[in-house]
Amino acid sequence: MKTIYYDYINEYWHHNDSKQSYTWGAHHIELPFHSKTFSSIPFHVADAKGKLGPVIGVLTSRTVLSNLHSKTYDLLQTVECYVHEGGGLLFLFCDQGLYHRSIHGMIFDRTTQQWIKAIVPYPDVIYNRFPSRKHENQSYMKQAFQKIKSEKIPIFNPSFFSKWEVYLLLQNHPSLKKHLPYTILFQQPSDIEQMLNLHEKIYIKPSNSSKGNGIFTLSRDSNGAIQYESPLTKSHLETIHTIVHDHLQDSSKQWILQEAISSDCIDEKRYDLRILVHQQSGEFSISGIGIRQSQTQSITTHTLNGGVIVPFSAIEDQVDRLLLDRLVNECGQCLAKQLGLIGEFSMDMVKSIKNEYYILEVNAKPMIFDEPIIQKQGMYRLLNLFYELAGFSDVRSKSLIDYVHHS
Repeated sequence: MKTIYYDYINEYWHHNDSKQSYTWGAHHIELPFHSKTFSSIPFHVADAKGKLGPVIGVLTSRTVLSNLHSKTYDLLQTVECYVHEGGGLLFLFCDQGLYHRSIHGMIFDRTTQQWIKAIVPYPDVIYNRFPSRKHENQSYMKQAFQKIKSEKIPIFNPSFFSKWEVYLLLQNHPSLKKHLPYTILFQQPSDIEQMLNLHEKIYIKPSNSSKGNGIFTLSRDSNGAIQYESPLTKSHLETIHTIVHDHLQDSSKQWILQEAISSDCIDEKRYDLRILVHQQSGEFSISGIGIRQSQTQSITTHTLNGGVIVPFSAIEDQVDRLLLDRLVNECGQCLAKQLGLIGEFSMDMVKSIKNEYYILEVNAKPMIFDEPIIQKQGMYRLLNLFYELAGFSDVRSKSLIDYVHHS
């Protein structure tokens, strides 16, 4: 491990070993020698034959950066902590911080426990945690992604996933397609009629959403009336046109219609498998499996909508882990082939009453898992990938292993 310093008053990085020379960052910029001063903040990094790092840039939004002093962003803080303890340097930045050969971003100062402004080199790896689906496709973000691409820096994940686009990709995979609920894109009212004729119950979901936002189900009762149910309300509707008028009028949203799978249950309440996945050496493997069970309603198992956490051990002996391992890797390979560098994702899966497994959703930017063991294992694998992509695998700090396994 080597110690480097950031002089926050004079805004430059340096080391204080007069007998050595070092480079760092994506472009192997020379790190100058300078004696440390009272305004020099120390950081401990690994040494890969004279290159220091890894330097990890986390892409976020202007809003997040402006709120760092008033709000706590648990995921960003957690990743920074693991990178720091593992022997790397992490900084946050947004599109406005990209300059010709440097980035203006934020680093975490442990002496003050505050994020502070810093000028840093282009990093070895960029972790895309831009938080807004809506703004990720704006022209200013497209320009930022193009700038990063021109610097030839690995960036994952490339963007949020669209449910419909992911479905189309997986549907074309020979062994994954049988693990997908029948799904179509909503284009006209007759699509709903068609789905209700084929399936007793269907889900209607916004293609570009997460956490169960906007989701509802439709089914027919014994009298032929349509039953609408969302996480908050239930009602009976006479016509499909009522559904379209009340819920699907927003032309800016893309909606999918999905077969509802008759799910396996715990104590007569359905549950989902929430699977965290990371890539390493070109393969995708499970970092942890969480169980989310519905309680007050059966539409979604998300805890924000009343779902509860069940220990995986409660159903572990009833789950085909070998099959899940294969599906996870095949899904990751399929997405990476079409979308670019995929470093991590989460999958929502369901086991049916017929003991069949279905992929409900794939999410590009997993949030923090409530189960500490899953979150810790996920962070460990995320850091492994940072080191691998940055070219630091051979010098990955032993302190990283000790920190993750004993913290």
